[in-house]
Amino acid sequence: MDNHDEEYLQFSIVRLRFRESVRDSPMPEFLDVPGRAIGGIYQSLDFLESVKIGTHGDFVKFGTTGLFGSILWDPRNGSVVQSGKNMTHAAMVNTSLERFSLCVHGVIDRYPFEADEGGDGWGAAARDVEDFLIRSDPESYAIEGNLWYEVRWDIENGDFDH
Repeated sequence: MDNHDEEYLQFSIVRLRFRESVRDSPMPEFLDVPGRAIGGIYQSLDFLESVKIGTHGDFVKFGTTGLFGSILWDPRNGSVVQSGKNMTHAAMVNTSLERFSLCVHGVIDRYPFEADEGGDGWGAAARDVEDFLIRSDPESYAIEGNLWYEVRWDIENGDFDH
């Protein structure tokens, strides 16, 4: 997707199911998840996937982030986590799927981000997104280095300019 298309990106929810039936399983039949976000922040899959992450247990993969990251739902507590290429760890993204969707929606609504007056930086846009994320899910945003924390710094660095 090129930047021109991202200027007109609209928030959407898609219903994802597993390819195979999950009867007699603690996994849900489907999840309603955001369709996509700006750039490499997040992209939904076509189908849900059941994955195991080391000693953390079973998760439902519903999206990707960056080149190799996965976005997953934790059936034990309803949180959204991310994991890397090797699926050896799980890091909190949001405390619930609903809050994840709210955060994706809020970032899309604020795009395209505007440079500060004089075009010297992106601090105001980054602070606006950060304020929204903190209000939307303060518990998850407090985790330094999580997906939204990194998005805020990417905006500050001008990585989402058009």
